[in-house]
Amino acid sequence: MVNESYVSEVATLIERLQATVKDARRVPWTGRVLVDEHELSTLLSQLRHALPEEVRHAHFVLSERQRILGEAKDEAEQIKAGALQEREHLADTSAVTEASRQKAVEIVQQAQDLAKEIHQGSRQYADDVLSSLEHQLTELLASVKKDRGELHA
Repeated sequence: MVNESYVSEVATLIERLQATVKDARRVPWTGRVLVDEHELSTLLSQLRHALPEEVRHAHFVLSERQRILGEAKDEAEQIKAGALQEREHLADTSAVTEASRQKAVEIVQQAQDLAKEIHQGSRQYADDVLSSLEHQLTELLASVKKDRGELHA
């Protein structure tokens, strides 16, 4: 669920950084290159501005997770309250009372199972998104470190 324009923008900026280094003038007998400081600073600034968007996206995912968990809890409480009301309503005779108690226990268990399933699913979803983000940021950081290493070499 990574924003494709973000990936494209970062990839483009990295390619431009690589092209800047590749196309730079070589300093004779040193193995070093001369890079236009303004151009390099501009590219790094653009790259720096591209990264916070994905961080905001991760924050949004966490907020959504909290919202989903809250809704699941509310729904479970409503189901539980409905089950309790149904149990009280059916409590007129002992046979009906026993059946209603059993039904209420089943409904409460179903509500708890549903809430647990929704909770686990939202945690897994958030973990998957954050794992993907971590992987991309790790790759991006490795690429930037490599490029810096090449600049210093």
